[in-house]
Amino acid sequence: MNLWLSAVLWDEKLSGAMEQKELLKIVKENNLSGLEVRPYWKEDPIKEATELYELGAAMGIEFSYACNDAIIGDSLEKSQRGFAGIRKSIEIGKILGSKVIRVNIGLNTDWSLV
Repeated sequence: MNLWLSAVLWDEKLSGAMEQKELLKIVKENNLSGLEVRPYWKEDPIKEATELYELGAAMGIEFSYACNDAIIGDSLEKSQRGFAGIRKSIEIGKILGSKVIRVNIGLNTDWSLV
């Protein structure tokens, strides 16, 4: 069994000054296998994801990525924006070497329309 740490547990701190790379130490100290990264990027997601991957790979840590975009929006425009965000998230996931990308099926969706 592999146990992973999710960045969402540090939502308040990561929404502030904390960077996700600080979680790598926690993963290692607790003998966890991986880190579920979330879109808590400070400036450049591609640069930060690359740095995170390089640091984590050197420590033997695996990554998954959980994006905040939804597949089904309550309008065509929102769904299209969601798919565009997911495409960006897939690119970030590739940089992280992630085998898994977690997406949301829908946010604030009126399921009576489905």
